[in-house]
Amino acid sequence: TPDQACHKHRVCSTMSFTAASDFGVVWPRDAKGRVSTTDVGKRVWVAAAGEGTALADAIAQDQKWRWQYPEHLVQLAEQACRTPEAALEVATRGLDALYSEFQFVKPDGTRVPLAEMVDSGPQPGVSPLYTTILEGRMSAKDGPDVPYDERRIKDERLVAKLKQWVDYGVAEEGIYRAMASMNKLNASDFEALAEKFVFVLLGATSEMGPATTLLNMGFTVVCVARNGRKLTALMKRMDKLAGELVVPLSKPQRECRDPNALFEAAGADLLTQTPELIEWISGLFPDKTLVLDSLAYLDGEAGVRVCVAMDMIATGVLRKRKAGTTALAYLLSPATAYPTDAESYEKRAEGYEKRGWSASLMWLSPNHRPPVECEVPGGGRIRMPVVDGFITAQGPNYALSKTLQQWRAMVERSRGVRVSANFAPPCRTDSVMHSKTVACAIEGASFFVPNMAFSPETASSVLTWLMMNDLINPTSPSNPEVLLEHPFCLFWDSAFHGGGWNCPYSAQSIGVPSFVLGRIGYRKRLDEEDD
Repeated sequence: TPDQACHKHRVCSTMSFTAASDFGVVWPRDAKGRVSTTDVGKRVWVAAAGEGTALADAIAQDQKWRWQYPEHLVQLAEQACRTPEAALEVATRGLDALYSEFQFVKPDGTRVPLAEMVDSGPQPGVSPLYTTILEGRMSAKDGPDVPYDERRIKDERLVAKLKQWVDYGVAEEGIYRAMASMNKLNASDFEALAEKFVFVLLGATSEMGPATTLLNMGFTVVCVARNGRKLTALMKRMDKLAGELVVPLSKPQRECRDPNALFEAAGADLLTQTPELIEWISGLFPDKTLVLDSLAYLDGEAGVRVCVAMDMIATGVLRKRKAGTTALAYLLSPATAYPTDAESYEKRAEGYEKRGWSASLMWLSPNHRPPVECEVPGGGRIRMPVVDGFITAQGPNYALSKTLQQWRAMVERSRGVRVSANFAPPCRTDSVMHSKTVACAIEGASFFVPNMAFSPETASSVLTWLMMNDLINPTSPSNPEVLLEHPFCLFWDSAFHGGGWNCPYSAQSIGVPSFVLGRIGYRKRLDEEDD
């Protein structure tokens, strides 16, 4: 069918990995009509580093990019650490390059740079999106609770549990302070928040997404996801949830004569209906604050395209709506390059110095590079030690897709937009556990303290409440009125990283040992719930 055709991906075998798509957000083609994700990605990184700089030249000339990209991207993160202005310059150059490189293929086959599509509006000949609103039938919950170890924990017990996690090293201190702040809210407070905020979930059926938690609390959730089994299941669950579920439709609701017809018309594609989604989302709830949460994940080259598409939607909506009525939210990946605070650096360095004989036998590499001395406003200096969280097997496409979200978060906050951007820990999602190799590695990594994987239900719930705190707490780093010493400090306070920040060993060096340990059955849980 035509709808199926626009989701196909054609992969060509050339000297470098290539991919192409027929419609929507696409990689550009070279003079021979091929698409090299390596060449395009390197051009983006070169632009971010600054044309003509030594780092840019090194990136451009690297003939083994697929395996050596982490070295360059760690150096780029260190370059961004030197001053607050440097971070924003790197981020802005990288984002500008993405919009000049990536293209949008219109229904008539015309290719245009993505930058021209952000403000273009719906495409001629393309049907607009319509709306249906499904009302939940249950009463809203009265405060945070988190599914953990086959039970739910809340109130002081929840805060105590999060403090245990901080003490173990899988999260930073802001995580339990944020939850303690949320615990102070009562039912009327949540009712007021539900009147103020509407959550637009781009990739709403993601396992790590906050849809269920938000609906249980009585919030309005705009569900942007492709038509399919997961979206239908969420719509059918509304009789067991509170809140409102807003779903885009391909035709007016009055033309859907029964529930099955409504399910068939529901959904929208981030990659191919990007301009239509900008127009549709921008017109929703003009008197409320929309929180655009970029959640969608796809494997390989499609992962970059969907992150670029979500970025295009966020950019377009910000431009169309009145200032102050749109916020952004991200779940950041610890498998990238970024600075941590100096305290975490000291933990990593001390742990490596005290490593045992087994670490020496496994040739584990240290996880503490010399900190960058950063000049901050007022003439002071802070140390910014960059973590190399890259796992080479994930590839440079993954690195680009997740780094562009860091870039956007820093840039928009500097422009006065409230941005929630918290690191998310490794989780046992279906997309992770369907690969036996990855499933073994994620379990075996817990041997290297304090690394730990979480269930997606637990992590998603905690991250949802962290996002809520970011949106309403006036002292949160997410608030653009709060002075930060450096744009990267946005990511520090409540980082729920899963242990990588405090592990003495680099993520790359523990990869093979983690797989072997997981393969022979090593398993570890952070703690057991006390009765």
